[in-house]
Amino acid sequence: MSWIVRVRCGPERSEGIEILASMSTSRGVAEVPVDGRKDVVELLIGFDRGDDAVDFSEVLAGHGHRAEIERSSPVDWAHRGTVVVAAAGGMIALEVLTAFGHGGHPTTRLALEGLERLALPEDSTVLDVGCGTGILSIAAARLGHRAVGCDLDAEAVAISARNAERNSVECRTNFVVASPVDLVTGRWPCRPAGFDAILANVPIGVHEATAAALDRLAAPAGPIVVTGILLEQSERALAAHAPRHEIDRASTDGWLRVTLRR
Repeated sequence: MSWIVRVRCGPERSEGIEILASMSTSRGVAEVPVDGRKDVVELLIGFDRGDDAVDFSEVLAGHGHRAEIERSSPVDWAHRGTVVVAAAGGMIALEVLTAFGHGGHPTTRLALEGLERLALPEDSTVLDVGCGTGILSIAAARLGHRAVGCDLDAEAVAISARNAERNSVECRTNFVVASPVDLVTGRWPCRPAGFDAILANVPIGVHEATAAALDRLAAPAGPIVVTGILLEQSERALAAHAPRHEIDRASTDGWLRVTLRR
């Protein structure tokens, strides 16, 4: 990672910037906390080339965002992207880098709360969709479960594996470069009887594209914790995951979590 575009925005606008980054030559996006504030997030968008960073900052300017560009070595990036968060009854140390999931975003907090509210039996199997930094998988392991995290970003999967080792839960976690659709094919580590629970903290478009696969991956009575969606996207999320029915709901800062079961 050679260049970083740094931009601050409200949480409700971060998803739009992340989508823009995914359509560019960005190597990824990291979210870092801003002095404990809930109304502002800082996004670090990484690029290999300075020209690409400049081009992306101009795209952001066109959307009304003021961005700063700076050069950064991989070592500097890793140091700035390391956070410690309270979760699963303890502290979890996370190397964030370009992966989503520093622990402070409302959707991450909702997913962590949803996991604990499930009160799963010990040694349950949990699928973490779009694992990012691996925080949800690590939290599941800390609660005595076994977790598989999947992400299409190979760098995020590598970060998740390092974070699991850093938090001494590498024996209870497994991370793969795959989508839920890939997992359905059986070419990846997956419990044949289905996962006891699925955590899906991903944007609404991903829910709509993968809901059918998630339904097949879940055990017959296995709940799916759906988050990563805005309050106004609730009907789309419920429609995507039909015929599952809602058993729990919570929201914070405009973001929604819904837990669904067959």
